Amino acid sequence: MKFTLSAVTLLLLPLTALAVPTFNVVPDEIKTPDGKLGSFCGGIVGFPCNKGMVCKLEGDFADAGGVCVKKPKRA
Repeated sequence: MKFTLSAVTLLLLPLTALAVPTFNVVPDEIKTPDGKLGSFCGGIVGFPCNKGMVCKLEGDFADAGGVCVKKPKRA
């Protein structure tokens, strides 16, 4: 019984290292939308488009995201 318990412990102990949360891991570079033509805009953060562009939303709901397109000229 004692040998069995030790063997089970030795087998399971290394697996506990896999259960450690790694929430402090951060990517090297976080890219945010730059507001250029075709880039992502809107969303829950409300990423803006550059001057002369508007965000064409891809949904009709709160926090919808879209893409930056050229602002249409008024007639």
